Amino acid sequence: MCKAISVDMGIKGFFNKAVRMLFGTSVKFRLENGDKVTVWENSAEKKLIYDGYTYSKIPKKGIFTHEYWDYLLPLAYIHNDSKILMIGLGGGTMPWQLSMLNCNASITAVESSRKIVEIEGTFIGDLQNLNVVVGDGAGYVANASEKYNLIILDAYVSRNIPSEFLGSKFIEDSYHALTDDGILAVNYITDLELHKYLQLLGARYKVFLVGTSAFSANSIIIASKSLGKQEISRQVTAAMPGNEESSFIIDAYMRMLEG
Repeated sequence: MCKAISVDMGIKGFFNKAVRMLFGTSVKFRLENGDKVTVWENSAEKKLIYDGYTYSKIPKKGIFTHEYWDYLLPLAYIHNDSKILMIGLGGGTMPWQLSMLNCNASITAVESSRKIVEIEGTFIGDLQNLNVVVGDGAGYVANASEKYNLIILDAYVSRNIPSEFLGSKFIEDSYHALTDDGILAVNYITDLELHKYLQLLGARYKVFLVGTSAFSANSIIIASKSLGKQEISRQVTAAMPGNEESSFIIDAYMRMLEG
């Protein structure tokens, strides 16, 4: 009888493991404003999901997600020992990727939700190259006491970038917070306001678009203070750790030259 129970429990355990591998497991959290965030995980990847949208993704094998985070990575290699400011952290996909690539960049990430920061700590663990600040991203940029080589705007509420990041004031503040050859990079989900936003950026920056996956609505807007797209593409190609796995990223920056 005991042997039969052991067999039954073994089958049940195997079945439960197979279900977790196929469908994944999830843990739910509630933010300060009452919104729900889910950390979902299966054998292939881990995701932080907010309002039905994936805010962060960590692959279990390899480094690249084949989504928009990957296309931001080369910008960290344009400057030696880059100083990077991220507005919006999520689960910290890009800092994790740069750490895995042994990039020497120093990253400060500003996140408005303390709960998201707590979740990020368990999502990717402790990264030595990452300093997280809980606060208002727009205010942090406006009062920046140091210059950054790269500012990444990836702040979203559901599917939308908050309006304070889309106006002339933030554009001007970010310009002054960058080094002379600095870059503002924006993860932008394409909508009817894209052309208007590009015009606003173009009044202060040289502006280029890097397309991501053919199945994604995300584009990377590169707003450069002084570097042209030929120079950016050249430096990305020369500096980005090159192998077949990352060739799709280099290809996207080469396509930027055609735009």
